[in-house]
This record gives sequence, structure tokens and C-alpha cells, in this order.
Amino acid sequence: MIDISRDLVEAWNRMREFVKGSNHYFTYDVYHEWRDEKGKWHSLGWGGIRNGRIPHPFDHYFIKKVGGEIYLYFEDCSGDVERWCLNPLAVVYFGAEQEK
Repeated sequence: MIDISRDLVEAWNRMREFVKGSNHYFTYDVYHEWRDEKGKWHSLGWGGIRNGRIPHPFDHYFIKKVGGEIYLYFEDCSGDVERWCLNPLAVVYFGAEQEK
């Protein structure tokens, strides 16, 4: 597991917004899911990473490999959990290629 700072996540979203309207915009999209109380994952589609959300002191971001995919997870103090399946650019950006 690799911890990720909120600043790094916000920089990713800024890069995504910077290229909005260009052919590179969708390069920054990652697949988003959330987990319900029973532990089942549900799709929220493609987009940025918690873009436009107000950060809180106990937000926790980390990288974890599940099966053959690498995910960036978000957890907060209330128990909410979301994750984003990282594309190859995001894997390099977040330094997740070393995740075992």
C-alpha cells in the first residue's frame, strides 16, 4: 500500500482541467467506483479523482493493487470508500508502478 497526498490528487485534477477541450482531456479520466455498506462496488463512471470535493483532515488516499489492476482508494472518517482504477498515465504519475 502506498499513501498518496491530497495535494498530488488535486494536481492531477488541475492537469485534467487544464487540457479540457483538447484531445488530451480523456487521457486523465479514470474509472470511478464506490462501495456500499455491504461491501459491493458500484460504478460512478469515468472522470477525475474527487474533483471539486472539499477536503477534510481525516481523508486518506492510498494505492492498492487488486488482481491485475492498480487502484487509488479514498477513505474518510465516516467509513465512506471510493476507488479509481488507474490508467497507465495515472500509474506513472502516482508512482504506483512499484505496488506489488
